[in-house]
Amino acid sequence: MERAEEERVQETLVQKHASAEERQAQLLSSIQERAKTHNDMALARAQQRQEEEQRELDSKKTQIEEKLTRAATNRPDPAEKARAYNQRVQERLSSLVSVQQEAAEA
Repeated sequence: MERAEEERVQETLVQKHASAEERQAQLLSSIQERAKTHNDMALARAQQRQEEEQRELDSKKTQIEEKLTRAATNRPDPAEKARAYNQRVQERLSSLVSVQQEAAEA
């Protein structure tokens, strides 16, 4: 009878040990799953932040390009500006010459 009781105690210990191992495996599996979920979410947030920064950078580049384009179209051509200035100077010189000729004739 003592042997039967020892076997029953041994069997109970084996069952408890197996049950404890199973609980430990389930706990470990649960922790791993939560860690994987957390890592996936963190990766998604990092990618989203990167994409947002890229969109902002692209937007800033576009704004700068538009600003430069507007500035270039609004800015007069330097050669045209020089021609207009030269024409005004020539007109002034012509008027001075004609005034001097009139004064010399008189």
